[in-house]
Amino acid sequence: MSQTVISTMKEQIQLLDLRMQYAAIRDEIRPVIEQVCESQYFINGPEVEACEREVAAYSGCKHGIGMSSGTDALLCAMMAMGIGPGDEVIVPKLHFLRDGRVRRDWCDAGVCR
Repeated sequence: MSQTVISTMKEQIQLLDLRMQYAAIRDEIRPVIEQVCESQYFINGPEVEACEREVAAYSGCKHGIGMSSGTDALLCAMMAMGIGPGDEVIVPKLHFLRDGRVRRDWCDAGVCR
């Protein structure tokens, strides 16, 4: 399993421990994963709709929208905000590579900083 790790000369700092996160929720999510596999509703099925409703309620929003990836979520947010060529988009120095690619691809390479 690959892990995101920051290496310094003195120590390594693990940024993401999926094994620990999965162990904490395994018994809760396994039956739902099995149900999705059995139903073959991987997209827009009842579990997706329920998840979107729960996310909306949890975040205090009118709607929750499931995306196929964090990259698509960033792109959708930029589109919804009207961000495009000529707009400045600043990303933190420590970020996932795709964050910068969304900015570059959507804003036109060389235009966004």
